[in-house]
Amino acid sequence: MASSPQHRVFEKGSCISLLKGCGSDNKSSQGNDVPVQNGNLQREEMKETQDLLASGLSKLTVQERTEALYDVHCVGEELKEDPEIIQKALSDFDKAIQQEHNPTYEIASNQNKAYVQDPTFRLRFLRANSFNVGQSLGQMMKFLQYKAAYFGAETIAREITLDDLTTEDMKLMLSGLYHIQDGKDRMGRLVIYMFSNMLCSSTVESLVRVSFYVWFNIILSDHDVQRKGVTAIYYDVNSRPGEKVKKPGINFMMKVLGPLNSLPGRYTALHYCLLKTKSSLALNSTVLRLSVNNIPGYVRVRSRLHLGSDMELQYLLKSHGIPIDTFPVDVNGNIRENILNKWFNKHQEAIDKDTPSANAQVPELNASACTFTKQEGNVENGKAVPSNRASSASARTVQPLDTDILSGRGRKSQDHPGNVRFRDMLEEHSVEYDKAPRHERRRITTEFTRLLASQGIRFLDQIESGDWVECDFAEGRTKVSQQFRTLRKKKSRA
Repeated sequence: MASSPQHRVFEKGSCISLLKGCGSDNKSSQGNDVPVQNGNLQREEMKETQDLLASGLSKLTVQERTEALYDVHCVGEELKEDPEIIQKALSDFDKAIQQEHNPTYEIASNQNKAYVQDPTFRLRFLRANSFNVGQSLGQMMKFLQYKAAYFGAETIAREITLDDLTTEDMKLMLSGLYHIQDGKDRMGRLVIYMFSNMLCSSTVESLVRVSFYVWFNIILSDHDVQRKGVTAIYYDVNSRPGEKVKKPGINFMMKVLGPLNSLPGRYTALHYCLLKTKSSLALNSTVLRLSVNNIPGYVRVRSRLHLGSDMELQYLLKSHGIPIDTFPVDVNGNIRENILNKWFNKHQEAIDKDTPSANAQVPELNASACTFTKQEGNVENGKAVPSNRASSASARTVQPLDTDILSGRGRKSQDHPGNVRFRDMLEEHSVEYDKAPRHERRRITTEFTRLLASQGIRFLDQIESGDWVECDFAEGRTKVSQQFRTLRKKKSRA
């Protein structure tokens, strides 16, 4: 989460009308910006949290208060970026990190220096903290520490993949804990939901792992989202038939807030939409206050509490620029199951197609701001390019065996004994793969990759020198997936 003010240039003109009129729907507030809405349903249990939010706003300057109000009500401007500022921030970041002696960072650097020095990786933290180098560096260090704690030290210097998630994690992923709305808010920002009924349905470890994957691999993979920020909504939902919903306790919240705050997401608005249900945070003042008090101050002044029926909550959100035509909950409080995991299906489809991120490159970034060299394969034509694996110069070369699977489309690779056996094996199971639903295909390719690895069969890539290097597990799984699709295309042309 971001923790520093944004620096924006606003259009000239008075903001007095906004300050007077858009802070609250509570008729008793008499024009003051009270960060709690729908006064007819206010509860005594929420008073301390309301006072906490109000006190934060009262400490802001007029400019800071205006910026916060603009963000919450979707009438502001997105974060402006100057190539010179980006370049200087990256340079300052690199100088600052050389003064650090963080053991987790040193482990990551020894594993794969290219990953932690990648400008696209560092820019996520710089954007989340409005280019405040000190705060960005601190957040990145915490991110790496939590990543090591929840995924294992061997994952620090590479991207997290679906293969790193357990069966319990995947179940939680598809349970409705998170939802990315199909439709952005009035400022073109992504709208992210966390549903209350799934918050305590799993272990802390599983919740953290799923959150890391969703935020880092899906939400923040788009640099446009990094720049604009996101609108986040915590939404109370009615329990499903036969479902027992647990209340989030103090220990649970304390354990998850640290890891979640290490994720470099810039919340430009945070809405707590609360019902009068037994499991609602509205009835648990201690946990609600703890939750609000432990988010960064920058996010806290952009947070609002809403209390009412589903219909009232949705129309309150609409007044804040959030589309309700694609809202994931109907006016009766029922989750729209048919669209609940649409966002994940799109992500899975992109993985199956091996579609690279459209925003993988950093625009207008001069190579002099980076610590990479062209020999390391991380700068092309003056632009930094992300790299998830060690450079070819440092990768250990191997001698191909007959059992190995070689990359390349040439006859030599295609006729290699390992490649022939690989194609024959997948062809035997291609019907099963083609008939499987999309999420099952991922499981099938993962199982095949593990089977090959257990038999000592390697996937090899040829580098510029002509030598061969071994692919990692994720790259191997991608090649299995590609081969299945190649076989399907051949069948369709036959």
